[in-house]
Amino acid sequence: MTTFPHPDTYLTFAAIDAHVRAQSAAIPPQTAQNAQQRLISRYTAIRPILAALSVFPLIPPTWRAGLVAFMATADEVALLIQAPVTEPTPAPAKPDFKAGKDQ
Repeated sequence: MTTFPHPDTYLTFAAIDAHVRAQSAAIPPQTAQNAQQRLISRYTAIRPILAALSVFPLIPPTWRAGLVAFMATADEVALLIQAPVTEPTPAPAKPDFKAGKDQ
């Protein structure tokens, strides 16, 4: 999978087509991933298309704003799903601590 956030500077047809083809070839079979991973894999594949649509002047500004908001949220979700889950480490207990004792 690619990293986020993606630069949207190469929004040419050839660049988008090459990205979609590469991502489509890299997406594993449906049974190899859970639903979240499949969603992010497919989002990663079509993100350049959404980015291109979000700056296309014939699309109403409110629609483009909605696309930009969706992409930002999907990027955040992708980062959360890809980030390893770490358990919090408890602070070590102080053996000489006594509740109610003034210090």
